[in-house]
This record gives sequence, structure tokens and C-alpha cells, in this order.
Amino acid sequence: MKPIKPTRQSLTLAATATALAFVVSSYSARAAGGSWNVDAAGTWSTTTNWTPAAAPGTTGGDVVNLGFNITAARIVTIDTTNRNVGDLNIGDPTATLFGYTLAASGGAFLNLDGTGTSAGTVDFTAAIANTISAPITLVDNGVFRSNVNAVMTLSGAISGSGKTLTFNNDTNGTSNAAVALQGQFSVTGANTYSGGTSISDVRVSVATSPSALGSGNVTIASGGQVFCASLLTLANNFSIAGNGWVETSTGQPFGALRLDNGTISGTVTMTAAAAVGNNSGTGTISGVVSGSFALTKRGAGRITLSNANTFNGGVTITNGILQLNNNSAAGSGTIALAAGGSNTGGTRVAINGGVTIANNVTIPSTTGASGRGNIEYAGTTGAATLNGSISITGGPNAGGHI
Repeated sequence: MKPIKPTRQSLTLAATATALAFVVSSYSARAAGGSWNVDAAGTWSTTTNWTPAAAPGTTGGDVVNLGFNITAARIVTIDTTNRNVGDLNIGDPTATLFGYTLAASGGAFLNLDGTGTSAGTVDFTAAIANTISAPITLVDNGVFRSNVNAVMTLSGAISGSGKTLTFNNDTNGTSNAAVALQGQFSVTGANTYSGGTSISDVRVSVATSPSALGSGNVTIASGGQVFCASLLTLANNFSIAGNGWVETSTGQPFGALRLDNGTISGTVTMTAAAAVGNNSGTGTISGVVSGSFALTKRGAGRITLSNANTFNGGVTITNGILQLNNNSAAGSGTIALAAGGSNTGGTRVAINGGVTIANNVTIPSTTGASGRGNIEYAGTTGAATLNGSISITGGPNAGGHI
């Protein structure tokens, strides 16, 4: 019997069937999303905890939602195996709000693994504290987003060689205007990712780990802030711009770097006019501060500059104390004290013993503190010398000028 010669039609049908089979198989292997569907704590691997009834996170790019209406704080635990997410959304959708904690057991990790080379994203959507305590691996670059008035905590170690981490107030990639008190993160893990950190329009607090921001450069855009209130030394190099995150309802920012305590030992490069400050305590910048821009000191506390800094736009002290521990600590511009410092310490510049300052100083009225003056000797030994001119445009407070 002669074999049947395939016709063009039969070949077309066979090709179509093959293509359909490929699509079906590809769809089965693609990212499978899932949404938490129980008002209870539970394990990730339990399929009945999800809609559809399958544990998500098997493939990069999975979209996972922890957004079920819960009536108490709930812990979701990644168990048995690592889970891959391309987009993770966390937030109780209905008042009264309660927080989710995404934890891990048995050595499991949360992998931020976008589609292809796209970043893996995490969106916090509810104005209640939520926590990711599971360790995080950056398979791709990572993005954390929040535009609500609550602190989101990342306490698990974050790793990823050459991978970057971004913190902002976008909503699923849509840019939002900065709003006072919105967008707050607390990063507490001993993190090892090395590609750098970018921060815009949100505050990132570091409290317990000097490596919270990984090992790369930290870029703070206008409206962003790194806040340290602990006795930590951050060795990262920083690039900063702007006055910082708006952290009161009246619009008070305390700088792109707010150091109520702690030390920045890396370099600080101003990419535009920028502010550093604090509301209490003493913060120190021991790395070189550079840039052709003006630096502003904000807030009621004390900031100490201790290196030979090269910025040349001058320094304005709007409140509190700026202490100079190096001859070139204030760069090469004028030191200007602003009028009306609101704290009991007044607004003043403090010069350490053995330091000679060549900068000119301008002093308006109502700046000094009772018994302290506008220019203070901050040392215990050695003379503090001011070689620049002093321009006084008003009478002092009770403390006098010097």
C-alpha cells in the first residue's frame, strides 16, 4: 500500500496542534499567582489557604496577594521550600486594619524574581504595620513601595550579589507625589546585597544593623531620607539631595540624612543642595562631604562634621548645633546662622579645640541660646580659632553672640 502523501492542509493542522500544545505547556510552566483566602495564620504550602487552590511561588514572576480581610494580626509562613514572587502585595483591605507578617521556617527564603530581568516588587497597601521576617534573596533587583502612613519592617536578611534595592512611594509602578508621613520602612537585617540602594519620597530607618543598607552606594533623591537613631556606624557611601522626607503634618523635614545618633563613615556627595539634621542627640559625618552645592543643618540636635570637606556652597544652620571638628569641616563657603531657631539650644556653630576655621560667619538676631551664644567652644583642650569675618545683623538673645 502506497503511503499517503501529506497535504498542505494536514501539515497546517499538525503545526497548529503543535503550537497549541506548546502554548498549553508554556502556560502550565508560567508564573501562577495566588491570593491568601483565610482569616487565620497558616503555612504557604497548604493549598486550601489560596485561591486558586494551589500554593503560588513556583516560578519567577508569580503575583501573590496577602490581601484577605483579617480580624487579627496573622502570620503566613513560607515552609518546605523557597518561594518565588515577581509582585507581592500585602495589606488588610478593610477597616479595622490588622497587620500581616510573612515569615519563614526550615531555612526557606522569599525570592524576589521578576519576569525575565524585570525587578521583583513588593507593595504595602494598608496603613497598618506589616512585616517581612523571611530572609529575602534578590534574584532580580528589588523594589519596595508604600504610600501609606505606617511603618513596614524588613527584618529578614536580604542578599543578592550585584542586585539593587529601591524604596519609593509608587503604587504598582505609578508615581505618587510626596505626602507628609507617608512611606516608612524599617530595615533591621544584616544585609549582604551589593548593588546599591535608591530612596525617593520615603523614609528608611536603620536601627540595629550597620549593614542594613547592604554594601553599595546609597542614593537619596529629594524627598527621601535615611534615619538612624542608634549608635551605628554606616560605612556606605551616600549621594544626597533635598531637605528630606516630610515627617510632620506641618511639613518639617530633618534632612536627607537624619542622624539622631550614629555615624556616617562613608563619603557623602551632594548631587544638589541638600540637608542633614536631627531632632535630638548627636549625629556624626566622618566621611568627606563633597559637591558644588549648599548644605543645610536642620532640627534641634547636634550634627558633627569631622573630615576635611570639599563642598563649596556654604552651610546654613536653621536650627540646633553644627559642630566642626576639622579645619575644613564647613567646606569653603560662608557659615550662615538662620534666625528663629525654635529649640532651647538655639542656633549655633560649635568649634572644637585645636580647630581653625577660615569660613566667614553671618549671624542675624534671635539665634543664640541663653548662656551659650551663637559661636561656641566645643573642646576641652586647645584653642578654637575663627579666622574668617563675622557679620552680625541683629542683637543677640540672652546668651550673647559668643
